[in-house]
Amino acid sequence: MRDTTAGLPAGSAPVAEDLRTLAPEAFRLALERCHDHCRNYHATWQYKRLAGTLGSVDTDRRALVDLIRAAHARRPLRRVAIGGAVDSGTTGICAEALGVDGAGTLVTVLDLCPTPLALCELAARDWPLRVATRVGDLRAVAPDEPQDLLLLHSLLRHLPVEEHRPLLERLRGWLRPGGTLLLSMRLDTPGHDRGERIGRRRGDDVLAGLRDRAVPLPEPEDRFLDRLVAEHQRARPGLAPADEPPDGLRYARLAEEAGFTLRYRVLVPPGPGAGAIYRERGRIVVVAEAA
Repeated sequence: MRDTTAGLPAGSAPVAEDLRTLAPEAFRLALERCHDHCRNYHATWQYKRLAGTLGSVDTDRRALVDLIRAAHARRPLRRVAIGGAVDSGTTGICAEALGVDGAGTLVTVLDLCPTPLALCELAARDWPLRVATRVGDLRAVAPDEPQDLLLLHSLLRHLPVEEHRPLLERLRGWLRPGGTLLLSMRLDTPGHDRGERIGRRRGDDVLAGLRDRAVPLPEPEDRFLDRLVAEHQRARPGLAPADEPPDGLRYARLAEEAGFTLRYRVLVPPGPGAGAIYRERGRIVVVAEAA
């Protein structure tokens, strides 16, 4: 496990991700370290954020920051776990929420792939936060000690639906009694189109956004577009069934079925990057507590 200790003094500047620096590094790391199934995902993600065409952590950031601050006010968060990470976004949310108090908090980020973990370590050098990273399957690994808060952001989209409840039951064991679960999931219209035609439209939107913002591409445009299309077509086994209303209630019920006490849920409207192509409905953040 890697442990990176940041060194910002009290009263330092607010947390910010330098995506223009991190995106080329993410692309390089993805080509060097990723498995085939996640290479395009990690290589393109931060470019999508730079293009302004992606919701995700840039949609519910404010809500999550407020929820983490509220949990910290109730009981100081000394141990925080992030289950699954595509980049440094969720770690940055924790850093922003905790501010200078983050120097007393250890945030452990766990993921199957070393690429996003390397980005978390790189970004955390400039944040008042201690960050530890661990490569491993969340169904088999765990932090070294009980956690005060567990943040799961979009994780369930990448796992078969039948594995959602067993995983949450297992992750409940990561938390101290009274520890907080924050489960954030995107609300999609069921039957989301993963075809090539929609993928190219989405890819063209990303390229246009990058041109508008004068963001240089890490490879020739045609190759990057092909990469965006391939990533769009990648299967997400954890998407909602086609007959399920996109209200997110399934995730609240799921937390309860996994043994958590449901406190409340927060509905976040779509971000500016959630257009008609993806038919996004915003996000739901389930706030629950471990017994």
